[in-house]
Amino acid sequence: MPAEAAESVVFFAGLWYNVAMDETKDIIVKNLVELRTQAGLTQLQLADMLNYSDKAVSKWERGGGCPDVELLP
Repeated sequence: MPAEAAESVVFFAGLWYNVAMDETKDIIVKNLVELRTQAGLTQLQLADMLNYSDKAVSKWERGGGCPDVELLP
């Protein structure tokens, strides 16, 4: 029996969605890049605001990981 993909619930544009974890990661990446650029911030500026490195922000935007929400201000 194949393993089922893990699902999570995501709130986006005023609606809740059940999505697979891969889709959740893609949504986070898309939103992070879009919102950062809309705010006119560089990766370094965002990193400074969040007390992370610009390398970490770059990694998140490439889908290599996600910020630890418990550590975000």
